[in-house]
Amino acid sequence: MLVTYMLFGMVLLLPALKGFNPTIALYALLSLTVVRMLPVAISLIGTKLQPVTVLFLGWFGLRSIASILYVLAVLDEDLATKETIYNVVMITVFVSVLAHGISATPLANWYGNRMAEVDGAGSVGTEMKPVPEMATRTGIVHGATNPVSMATESE
Repeated sequence: MLVTYMLFGMVLLLPALKGFNPTIALYALLSLTVVRMLPVAISLIGTKLQPVTVLFLGWFGLRSIASILYVLAVLDEDLATKETIYNVVMITVFVSVLAHGISATPLANWYGNRMAEVDGAGSVGTEMKPVPEMATRTGIVHGATNPVSMATESE
């Protein structure tokens, strides 16, 4: 993913910045909020997750790598608007990388603290229910009873 973003920044973004305008900026902001977060929220209806969790997942849930691949496929088509599509996607991906990169640590810390407060208050939400196993980057953790306390212990 790092190589993709480096390539994106060095090669793909510069031509799109020449076509930057307020309409594209507005779409990029809407795409990172309403267009991106609403489908995540709708898909989580019925999960009994707390609103703060739904917002957190909506903000960080979807990734922009697929957008880069899709726009490259569009460039092969004979469309009158392909330059506009390219500019919109590239600038939206740029704003996404920037906004999510800046907000990742503070929002992850805030969310972790918020979930620790919920756990400490004895509010059992879906986020706090024990799971028989939990996938992590380092492997499967068996018998995970409290994901929040496990995360803070491993830091």
